[in-house]
Amino acid sequence: MKMIFMVHYVMRLVYRKVTEAEINQLVEESGGHFPDTGTRYTGIRLDTPARAAAAGFWYLHNKKLAKATEAFAVVRSLLYGEELFTLAQTLTTFNEAKEPTTIATLEVPNTPNEPLLRPITWNTINALYRVVEDVRVVQRSVSRSTRSFALNRALGELETILNRIETLPEAERELIKDIAQTWQDALLQIATEIGQISITKTVTNPYVVGDPVEGNRFVGRDDILRQLEELWVMGQQLQSVVLYGHRRMGKTSILLNVANCSGSRVKVVYINLLRLGSPQGVGEVLMAISDAISDAIGCPPPDDDALLNLPYRTFERYFKQVVDMVQGTETETRHGTSLQGLIIALDEFEKIEELIETGKIPNDFIGYLRGLVQMNAKVAFAFAGLHTLEEMTADYFQPFFASVIPIHVGFLESAATRQILANPSLENPDATVSDVPDNEAVDFPLHPRRP
Repeated sequence: MKMIFMVHYVMRLVYRKVTEAEINQLVEESGGHFPDTGTRYTGIRLDTPARAAAAGFWYLHNKKLAKATEAFAVVRSLLYGEELFTLAQTLTTFNEAKEPTTIATLEVPNTPNEPLLRPITWNTINALYRVVEDVRVVQRSVSRSTRSFALNRALGELETILNRIETLPEAERELIKDIAQTWQDALLQIATEIGQISITKTVTNPYVVGDPVEGNRFVGRDDILRQLEELWVMGQQLQSVVLYGHRRMGKTSILLNVANCSGSRVKVVYINLLRLGSPQGVGEVLMAISDAISDAIGCPPPDDDALLNLPYRTFERYFKQVVDMVQGTETETRHGTSLQGLIIALDEFEKIEELIETGKIPNDFIGYLRGLVQMNAKVAFAFAGLHTLEEMTADYFQPFFASVIPIHVGFLESAATRQILANPSLENPDATVSDVPDNEAVDFPLHPRRP
């Protein structure tokens, strides 16, 4: 009972905001005893549990947290003693964190078991820990919108704590107020950097599903783009390649965006063979390729009737004109850039096998394309489809076996997947999704900008 009397007496002095010197004066005036208790007082001492408990509250009120922790350590084995010791430790940890980087690293002990001596204080500490969790998101997330929402939550939590500060016990009230204000000021300092985002209208789905993507929407595939750059830019001779993999893996998007890494002087001519529909002969196929080349480099295509009547001979003559344009490095295209190489990209190339099997184009078509490539080292083909050429069933693909380099297009790497999930659309700044933690494995069959 002596400890309880001592604590209550010291707390009454705390509420009156008297100083330690005034305590000593009051004790001397009472004959060296605490008034109302008869307990002898010779200064703040920790030699008994009662004195240690009273000293702990006094130090807590005066924000001397190291001494408060030392004092409460004496009474850990008593009722509520462990709670008070943990409280002093927790407030010490919170008080030492002044910047967002240190706040994010805080580890808070578990709340002591009930019944609690100071339940309101522990509710406030739990609110501060929610602030810590949000600050971690602010520090670690790659999503600007996710960081902004986490920052707003944290600032809102701190504002609530400050608005309710008078409900806290007076011993720790001012200390918790200082902590909340310090954290609030620290977070406001980075608010401008992160930016404020609010959803004011219905948000459309930011992901692109099914269609190929270009420009800023294209994310990832750095390994494949780097390999294509080595084959098409750094070498003396362009290499033909085949991009293969399951559907919706992003093969078309790679072909559409590879020009960004291959440089302005290596032109990629893209032809989607599915757009041919049901051509009646090889002339229509070569017509589609001629039109695409013409659009890319400005070399006028041959006459349609000539291609339909003498497809191979007519296209070969046209192709020689294209080769001459590529070889003449000072010759500029209609887009104002001189050519260093030409890549003819044939997407969905299984269509070729289908046309051969149905008799729409002759069996020697692949051999004919191979012969065109051999005309110049600065012209190559890029095929894209579900299989490698070796996996194609017919032997008419054999002319390309030895010279085409297979490149597998599989699932996105985890880092690129996290970036897409967190920042689904640069053109829709209102869009936001939950962030993907860095420590979680991601193995989704994602196309760039496709979930």
